[in-house]
Amino acid sequence: MTTTKDLTIRPADPAADSVRIAQLMSAYEGEPVTPENIIDTFSRFKDHGHFGRFVAIDANGLVIAYAKSTRMHSDKAGRFVLTVIVDEDHRNRGLGRHLADLCEGYALDRGGMELIAEVREDNAPSIAFAEKRGYVRTHHFFESVLDVSRFAFDRAGDTGDIGNIEVTSVGADGSDASAFRRLFEICKIADEDAPGGFEMTMSFEEFCDVYIKAKWFDAFGHIVAKVDDRYVALSAVGEMTPGRFYTLNTGVRGDYRGRGLATLLKTKAIEYAKARGATKIRTHNHSENAPMLAINKKLGFEPEIGWYYMTKCIEREG
Repeated sequence: MTTTKDLTIRPADPAADSVRIAQLMSAYEGEPVTPENIIDTFSRFKDHGHFGRFVAIDANGLVIAYAKSTRMHSDKAGRFVLTVIVDEDHRNRGLGRHLADLCEGYALDRGGMELIAEVREDNAPSIAFAEKRGYVRTHHFFESVLDVSRFAFDRAGDTGDIGNIEVTSVGADGSDASAFRRLFEICKIADEDAPGGFEMTMSFEEFCDVYIKAKWFDAFGHIVAKVDDRYVALSAVGEMTPGRFYTLNTGVRGDYRGRGLATLLKTKAIEYAKARGATKIRTHNHSENAPMLAINKKLGFEPEIGWYYMTKCIEREG
């Protein structure tokens, strides 16, 4: 715990701080985050990496800032993702700089070599703050949203001949260890194919802990294309807050591309979310992922404010 003038900075406690962290995260992300989301995230990830999470508390005991420096064990060696959020009424007083120093120090003490700051593309002060600290823009992610009430399910159009491919869901396929392992394999393919070099070396056990056990995980919302005993394509949705869903992984094995499976499965996932009461579905894609951006546009997703990943590389002697 660190005490500065009129402020106390200490490790975040999900039980005590989740309400304020959720409020700060909601303002920062422009989307609702619930205290339950915060508690769920803290719980699932705690044994699977380095997770430095800190809060700043004012003299009245109110959490006025939240910062984190995180890396999963399965992530690229030396890569940490940093986020600093200061309540609007307490900015430009040096608190953000102090928390950024704390987060960078946490990463460096644990072998950090590639530090990534996530910044909304419309947040000029935060971009300038990161650039002043030596971060440069390395990746651009597009956010987009679908108004489900306006979605027409004929948007998928002609998906081609899918032959003997069965379209089902992980839930309908049994929601057992065998189905989850097949899901794990197709998720790995989707991650490895996505631009940006963010693939991970996650084990099946870790996948179960951080993905299958998530509050938003819904086996029936994971729509898959199945051939014999393996999944060859996937598109998934999960409910993050009531009525607001997020598109998760979408991917197709290389030898099954060109048949319209990604569009077909994503359409089925949207249809499932609508049946579950979805009003909005959000997604994000790397700016270099032209095929997925084209699918999203075809299905009616409207572009919104995106995010920059800004990177600072640390040179270490030896």
